[in-house]
Amino acid sequence: MSLETLRLLLGPGRLKIYLGYAVGVGKTHRALLELRELKRRGVDVAVGWLEPKDRPLLQALAEGLPLIPPRREGPYEVMDLEAILARRPSTLLVDELARRNPPGYPRRHEEVARLLEAGISVLTTLNAYHLESLAGAAEAYLGHRVEERVPDSLLEEADEVVLVDLPPEDLLERLRRLPAYRGVHSPLLSLSTLRALREMTLRRVARSLEPSFERLLVLVPEDYYWFRRLVDYAALRARRLGGEFYVLHPRPSPLLGPAPPLERERRARMEAYVAERGGTLLVRPGPLVPVTLEALRAVRAQALVTGHGGSRPWPPPPQLKGLLRRLEREGVEVHLVPETSPRPRRPPPSPPPEAKGPGRLKVFLGMAPGVGKTYAMLQEARELKAKGVDVVVGLVETHGRKETAALLQGLEVLPRKPVVYKGITLLELDLEALLRRRPQVALVDELAHTNPPGLPHEKRYQDVLALTRAGIHVYTTLNVQHLETVAYLVERITGIRVRETVPDWVVVEADEVVLVDLPPEDLRARLAEGKVYPPEKVAEALKGFFTLENLKALRELALAEVSGLAAGRPAPLGPVLVYGDSERVFLRAARVAERFGEPLYLLTETAPEGLLKLAHAHRAKVKVLGPLRPPERLLALEAYARRLAPGLVVLPLGPLAEEATGRLPQTLLLVPPEGISPGPQAKRLGFPLCRSLPAP
Repeated sequence: MSLETLRLLLGPGRLKIYLGYAVGVGKTHRALLELRELKRRGVDVAVGWLEPKDRPLLQALAEGLPLIPPRREGPYEVMDLEAILARRPSTLLVDELARRNPPGYPRRHEEVARLLEAGISVLTTLNAYHLESLAGAAEAYLGHRVEERVPDSLLEEADEVVLVDLPPEDLLERLRRLPAYRGVHSPLLSLSTLRALREMTLRRVARSLEPSFERLLVLVPEDYYWFRRLVDYAALRARRLGGEFYVLHPRPSPLLGPAPPLERERRARMEAYVAERGGTLLVRPGPLVPVTLEALRAVRAQALVTGHGGSRPWPPPPQLKGLLRRLEREGVEVHLVPETSPRPRRPPPSPPPEAKGPGRLKVFLGMAPGVGKTYAMLQEARELKAKGVDVVVGLVETHGRKETAALLQGLEVLPRKPVVYKGITLLELDLEALLRRRPQVALVDELAHTNPPGLPHEKRYQDVLALTRAGIHVYTTLNVQHLETVAYLVERITGIRVRETVPDWVVVEADEVVLVDLPPEDLRARLAEGKVYPPEKVAEALKGFFTLENLKALRELALAEVSGLAAGRPAPLGPVLVYGDSERVFLRAARVAERFGEPLYLLTETAPEGLLKLAHAHRAKVKVLGPLRPPERLLALEAYARRLAPGLVVLPLGPLAEEATGRLPQTLLLVPPEGISPGPQAKRLGFPLCRSLPAP
């Protein structure tokens, strides 16, 4: 019987899992902090199982918490389940959900199921590679069999899952200090292993949230060369941009009779190829255009991937142009992959105008205000100070949160610089004083902040880059909605326009990005308790930006960002060339270019001021063509593309895009420009995924 069934039938116990990618990321630490907070509020709590593993900090956090001691059974210690059931605490900490019990005892997750059945809520910890779906892949990195495995249903049916993240470089340093790993040669003490486990974990958690930030539908023929080329393209994009993909093979019907079925062996080979790359194959009978539109709606895809041009063009040009016209009305993005791609010619590298510098940049990224970014940053700063590192608080916003303000005690706080703006005195970061003080590490909160006139830079991220260029390491915080290429999506999700943004390359090129995760329900509870905003703003916030639907979508965006960054540097794509005057189209091109580490070029006819400002912020090279007549546009685009040899050309959906199919040898990314409303499958990211489609 599943945990969900037990809960519905027998008891109200709730399950909360602190999930990490490896030992040492801080899962038990977070669980103990929560248990202490619950105790402070008067909740009846207890510790049923704890493994501090000679870590003094965990032992200190456990002091004062009621412990139900384990029971000795011969040479083994086991959790005393009967004593716990007799004591019946409201909330119980059970460390290490995947731990193996001695022979003859129920498995740990079965013990947890019994506790939930009895109405006891459980906080527990788990490394993701103990999940059945990940254990096999993890074994290749760990160099040994993962014996302790738990069903994936535990993750899916838990009431809350908190992802505890830590950059692999930090975790490796932490593990090497632990007594259990001193002098030990373990695959776990490998940066490549930790990076692989982290990426695996982030992607697994992202898959459990609905919908995917980037969901692609790949339209493929039976021709195996085209099939593999299109699937490989979609798999790379989904992996790098944090998403998932479905592969659709339509079976056109002859003039008389039903569509012939796909030969069984060929279908098995196609399914295996797609599954190995993380996708799902759909085979549907019927004409190409209506079948494609139906599948887009069924899987709620935001984009379509298919082919164009070549010696054996597919889809046939008339059908492709008809499909593009329909997709333009639907507001669906289209990726058109050529049969073969010219080898991209890379331009000579040139230093970016705003290089990051020798100082390291660490970004604490969250889904929304109140998840604990500043708190996590200050906790780490205190640990650094305890090790003798010279840490200075350049600027930290506590927003009246007592727990955050308490962490400032004992840290050196630089006085702020008063700036008078519109008759109001604002207290801002004193960049000059911080550069003179020159600490090893500077804390600078709220990376997306816009500075008032009179300061050296327009944006705070430019202050941060000035510090890293001076050799100062910087810790900073950011909410995912402030990433420039994500902001317009967030406006579609929440209806709220994000005005303060940061170019994505600042975060893409950061040395470390830490995801500060919190379940949406927990954030709403924190908001209701007055821990995020003053009491008079709580009701409005809960009904506006902080709705459960909004927070779930924002959480997925944050997971997608970090999982894409964790994927590492992909295969070279080649320069990205974007044509037109649409800011939405430009930002989509910038997102791809920055995630793939490629230079960005803009061809524009009218060069509107807002677009030029975006181009400068994203370090794009701009060529202004001047007004052109429609027949001249494709010729100008072809001429420039021949000289640049881009790997990707980004165009607005419309007449020019239709003309370019088959004419340009590059992959085309066709984006609905401003003024085209997204179709029903793309309006919101908070829809439920239609997992079951009608059988062919």
